[in-house]
Amino acid sequence: MNLKSLIIKNKEVFDKWKHELDGMIHFDLKLPNQVFQNDYGNYMFGEFDSLMYDSGWNEIRKLAQTTHDSFVIMGVLDPHPEEYYYKEFGYYNWLKLPCDLTGEQYMDVLEEYPQDSMADSIMNNSFVVVWFPPSREWIIIGDRSYGINILATKNESGLKHKFTPFYNWSSLDNFISLDFEEEVQYKEFIKNILKNYNGN
Repeated sequence: MNLKSLIIKNKEVFDKWKHELDGMIHFDLKLPNQVFQNDYGNYMFGEFDSLMYDSGWNEIRKLAQTTHDSFVIMGVLDPHPEEYYYKEFGYYNWLKLPCDLTGEQYMDVLEEYPQDSMADSIMNNSFVVVWFPPSREWIIIGDRSYGINILATKNESGLKHKFTPFYNWSSLDNFISLDFEEEVQYKEFIKNILKNYNGN
């Protein structure tokens, strides 16, 4: 498989998936604000880094297979895909990842970088990232600076029950107790994430 073919380069293709994403999240908001549109809830939480490696891709692939999707869009929102990435390099920091991609290939494509700019691979330069399938039944948003991923499903889909066994995901209370309880500098973040995501 030519991994470079997974990179979204065409503006019309990018615009299509950006439009789909616009129906799922609020582009102008960032965590710990409520970033998901009203159709989505049933939140589950995990560590950002976990989805950037081969085991994380296996997790994402399981989600897609559960909803009978054959691929997943992975898009970087920060740095900006148009104002920075496309402007600098002539293509987008977004990927169309088929479910038959291996974990090793996933890591390889995340490590692909623009000519003479190794620091701009997705692996190295991605602070806010989304993963979503064409069915739009679920979406993950990750924020590297807080080390968090949030998985949301369509409210009426009943998917949360199917997704719960996947090992990377936990309730908000469990996630905070494992990852943030001793972190004084995250006090404001914890307060706001609890306000916006608890009990959904």
